[in-house]
Amino acid sequence: DLAEHAGHLASDPERRIRLRLAQGLGDGRGRTLIKALQALLADKDVEISSEALMGLFRGDPSEWRQAVRDRLNTEGLPVAQGQRMIQYLLLLGKGSADELRAVLSHPRPSFRVTALETLSRGWPQVVTRDFLLPLLSDPSAEVRGVVLDLLKRTSGLTGIEIQSLLESPNAEVRRAVPELTRQLTDDAAAEIMVDLVLDDDLQCRLLALKEIGGRRLPGWQKLLQQSLRDPERSLVTTALQALTWTGSAEALPILNEFAQQTKDPELRSQAERQRRTLEFQLQAPPGMPLGPRRQAH
Repeated sequence: DLAEHAGHLASDPERRIRLRLAQGLGDGRGRTLIKALQALLADKDVEISSEALMGLFRGDPSEWRQAVRDRLNTEGLPVAQGQRMIQYLLLLGKGSADELRAVLSHPRPSFRVTALETLSRGWPQVVTRDFLLPLLSDPSAEVRGVVLDLLKRTSGLTGIEIQSLLESPNAEVRRAVPELTRQLTDDAAAEIMVDLVLDDDLQCRLLALKEIGGRRLPGWQKLLQQSLRDPERSLVTTALQALTWTGSAEALPILNEFAQQTKDPELRSQAERQRRTLEFQLQAPPGMPLGPRRQAH
């Protein structure tokens, strides 16, 4: 019986046995098991003592709250164990939100990520846009990525809030702007795309062109035509595609003019293909399935 032997096993010279014991004692309910866990808590091996602490915490979260808080700041704590401890904080009930928010300032990015993900699952009402936007300044790209994913599922962002993301020094934040503008009216989104097509980051500019053409945002003719004169070849080829994605007859003269004026045979050939594709779409009988309209991604 484990309860009878736990006390002896807790002092076994074999690390493997002590670790397996700490992992297997569960909630630590029952006086014998609690004593064994407390003995393992004093183990010099951080992994073993941390497992024991998690067992004690699961049995009585309030009693061991401070100990878990201290352990998360212990040097040498294995990442996987720390992440599990953070997830267990939800056992505190109402007090878990404050504990998880505190972990968002932890020096380990992986712990901040786990805290944010756990908070979004356990306390979604806390994870509002006002809560998330400041976190986009986190020095960790992994944390910022989680914040952006959560923002994309959060409604109510204003044009001013989305526009402010263009000031971020982190390119991946600015790259999220086109998708976030889908919460706005087309006019408001177009105003933001005017700035994004001039971004220093090539991927930002490509995403902006895809969004402009895929949504046929106001002013798309001028924005896409300007991009056809860009020295960056990938921007030109994307602008040609975006003209077709508009599904508008107004794109035909732009494609024709480019095909006639460009000296690049490959780009001329692409422009002619895009024109033929668009002509086919425009001439197709009403109701003929042409596939989904292209969207930015």
